[in-house]
Amino acid sequence: MLDAAAEALRVSGDAQGDPLVVLPLQGDVRSADACAGWVRDAVARFGALHILVNCAAGNFLAEAEALSQGGFKAVMDIDAVGTFTASTAALPALRASAAASAAALAAAASASSPSSSPKGAAAAVNTAYPVVINISATLHYGATWFQAHACAAKAAVDALTRALALEWGEYGVRVVGVAPGPIRGTAGLSKLAPVGPEPGAGGGSSGPSPMERMVARAVPLGRLGEREDIAWACVYLASAAGRYVSGETLVVDGAAWVWRPPVVERSVVARLSRAVEGKSRAVGVAAGATGPGQRSKL
Repeated sequence: MLDAAAEALRVSGDAQGDPLVVLPLQGDVRSADACAGWVRDAVARFGALHILVNCAAGNFLAEAEALSQGGFKAVMDIDAVGTFTASTAALPALRASAAASAAALAAAASASSPSSSPKGAAAAVNTAYPVVINISATLHYGATWFQAHACAAKAAVDALTRALALEWGEYGVRVVGVAPGPIRGTAGLSKLAPVGPEPGAGGGSSGPSPMERMVARAVPLGRLGEREDIAWACVYLASAAGRYVSGETLVVDGAAWVWRPPVVERSVVARLSRAVEGKSRAVGVAAGATGPGQRSKL
């Protein structure tokens, strides 16, 4: 599976249409030795490390009282401990990249003002700004049914994002997060909404499953997210456009986490509002007529 994904990425090509250089590495994010080995191999192959994306995660539906300590710990270890282990393993290489970037910017600044000259502006845009991007979630924004383990793990990841951003800013290393909502075609959605698409007449897929449609109804934008939505968020945070963003987790969920069912239908809001306003005024007038000094609050 890893080799197939690497090959698909390689042949996708760069902006000039040339094949990408891809280095697939396998291991366990819970292992400090594995994380250190990945960093070492990446730097040896590419010369530097500028971006680390922590996206390993474990999840499943479970009632809290039925969840074993081992199951809870496994999710915490993969999500929270894995994020910490990979990040600390990558820090020396990221610091080296940050120092090189700072030197490049200083050289450009000595020749011209980065804010006023094309040369300086180009240097600012083309310079790498080392960053750790932690893929989180919105499960713990309040709470989520049958996700006590994942809520705890992602809350820990968000706390690490803020703490590491605080400590590593002086090294020129940014730490940010991305919190996806329900994303079509991902393992997370298939585990939490485990019903596939409806079969079409020819045996293929005819569209979203009933479960996917139900999930989409709880998204104000009215649809599931796509993997590209998360990819573009990471591109922004890793680029010069996000160079002053650190310690923040960007929610990319179509406003799903703030969704609540409306108290009344949109079509009757204006009519109900007028009716309530009329009753309120009537009550105020009646109260004011009962004696001197009585006044409406409206």
